Amino acid sequence: MNDWWFDFILVGLLVAMGILALVLRRSDARANASEDFSSKLDSLPARSNRWSLYPKNLVRQCGFSIEKTRWVYWPLKAGIALLIPMVALEATNGMISMMWLCGLSLASFLLVDAYLLLRRKRRQSQISATLSFFVSLLVVYLRSGQGLRYAFDSAARYGLAQGNPLAKEVSLLLQEIAAGRERDEAFTCLAERTGVDDLQKIAAVMSVGFSVGSPVAQTLEAQADLLLSKQRQRGAQIANRKTMEAMLPMIMVCFPMFLVLVFYPAGAQIYEVLNLLKELF
Repeated sequence: MNDWWFDFILVGLLVAMGILALVLRRSDARANASEDFSSKLDSLPARSNRWSLYPKNLVRQCGFSIEKTRWVYWPLKAGIALLIPMVALEATNGMISMMWLCGLSLASFLLVDAYLLLRRKRRQSQISATLSFFVSLLVVYLRSGQGLRYAFDSAARYGLAQGNPLAKEVSLLLQEIAAGRERDEAFTCLAERTGVDDLQKIAAVMSVGFSVGSPVAQTLEAQADLLLSKQRQRGAQIANRKTMEAMLPMIMVCFPMFLVLVFYPAGAQIYEVLNLLKELF
């Protein structure tokens, strides 16, 4: 195969990867008013425990639609696994060993999964960071006499940023309840869609509260206090970690200065004393 055909295939793969990435980006499961409710329900995680080659829960917890991303996932992985080795061959003029080429292809094949894992972690961190404030604001709305649905809607609309993933998931939760889904099941689906541990605990407590008829405000107030204490604990851990991270460069800078300012003069004086003693004896 000559260089012209190789470049043609390479450009074709680049265009295909761009189209697949655009489709993956547009499949982001956002709570836009233009989207109908049925298109959002298909992004719920599957309830069956059957093993599948397509990571539905991971994709949904990243904020992507399951059905829209299903036909993009494997072509995108295969295309990247072919594209990056071909770019490496083009850049090195074929002067790359087959072992390195296979390793690069394998790493490229897992690149999409690594991106999904990082995106899910970032999304869950955003939800966890705002969950304490959201639940506290929700308790305030419930204490003021508002209904559960209106309290959730007001807390998500006025308490969270428009692009916050928790606001999008709460909007979907309200639409599910309005469509007739049971409240305990809707909260369970919310916890499954996000994969956040605190939301799973809140969903379990809410399910028990709904079944026994416990006041929702008291239940959420207890959870808000627990989330606030956890947030303070995480803040203290982050501050301690940042302090430890800042100590390393300080030690690397201060320790040589300490040697120069303290040990060197003392060593020089000891050396002079030893020379004097040597001359005397």
